[in-house]
Amino acid sequence: MDLGTPTDSALRVVCPQCGHLEIDDLELLASDEVHALTCEVCACRFHLALFDCAHCGEETVFVRAAAPTPAEILAATCQHCGHPLHDDGPDVRPMGRA
Repeated sequence: MDLGTPTDSALRVVCPQCGHLEIDDLELLASDEVHALTCEVCACRFHLALFDCAHCGEETVFVRAAAPTPAEILAATCQHCGHPLHDDGPDVRPMGRA
């Protein structure tokens, strides 16, 4: 995913297994959906979800080595302002469902 010099709006993803930083300038991943990814360095699979904070409007990258549980998603907070990302429960589409 590394496409050169990152812009301020580039998506930065750190592999939870090896710490390798991936930079995605295109940001093609959908928000509020869990994605299974594979690290290009260590080849380990990990899970990522993107959430837009309703309080500050910033995007938070939520990364876990294993698929996150509904409780983990519900407990997620904004990386920028610290507010909960989900007030009424997660509205996240699980992997493998349309």
